[in-house]
Amino acid sequence: MSLLVLLGGAAGLGLFVITAGLWPKRPRLGDLIAVYDETTTPPLVAESSGGGPLLARLGRLLETAAARIGHPLSPAEDLAMLRRDEADQLSLSALAALGGAAAGTFMVVVFHRLLPSPGAVLTVLLPLAGALAGTLLAARSLQKKASSARESFLRGFGCWLELVALAQAGGMGIEGALRASYSVSSDPTFTRLAETLEQTRFGALTPWQALDHLGEEIGVPALLELGATLGLAGMEGARVRSSLLAKSDSLRKRAISEAEAKANATTERLFLPSIVMMLAFLVFLMYPAGVHLAGVL
Repeated sequence: MSLLVLLGGAAGLGLFVITAGLWPKRPRLGDLIAVYDETTTPPLVAESSGGGPLLARLGRLLETAAARIGHPLSPAEDLAMLRRDEADQLSLSALAALGGAAAGTFMVVVFHRLLPSPGAVLTVLLPLAGALAGTLLAARSLQKKASSARESFLRGFGCWLELVALAQAGGMGIEGALRASYSVSSDPTFTRLAETLEQTRFGALTPWQALDHLGEEIGVPALLELGATLGLAGMEGARVRSSLLAKSDSLRKRAISEAEAKANATTERLFLPSIVMMLAFLVFLMYPAGVHLAGVL
């Protein structure tokens, strides 16, 4: 009886924490004014949707614990790639951990109903395992989405390099070719490049330095390689154009090789289910004959 009361209290506390964490926080006055201020540059990372300070605090504790063992749950590169606010991701991780703990608590109640004495170790271990599974699931989802976004970014980046080279071949200078290339499409990759390179028009950074900073921010080594190559080539049109074409060709070949590798891996994963399906079909066909022979014998 005392165990059921303890589990009920834990479930009630979990529901209270989730409800309090999901309660939207009050926006800052500066953020509200910035919406109507035309001179304010919009942030590169999306604004927080209000996951709640309590959930964000719990997510920060989980992130700190994971960072101490060398496996951060929400790397800054992935958050920048997805333009996701850090507080939102921390709240999502905390919510996933609480959901996993609630599922583990439910399993404990089920085991106490089915088994005479499941043991105290199982009672404590299942909620902890559920919380760990929920946290890892949220981290894996972030990593998968960031990886997919990087692949899409690299495809658009290769197209942008070809457009810059074509604009240069048509007689444009490097600065004009950059602006003309990223303004032809509203693709997220072109928009990201436009936001980055627009900072170089009136700033002290060169386009290659801006691409280096963007590569470090979102974790795309291709931008760092291009920045280093073009920094050595300087601003000479022929050398820059050849570097752009070479980089675009290497990105295209790498994308093709990665697509072939994924296709081969998918084929290998489908091989075992196909064999199992064929064996099941053979059993389905031979079962009536086997039953008939068994009855005759």
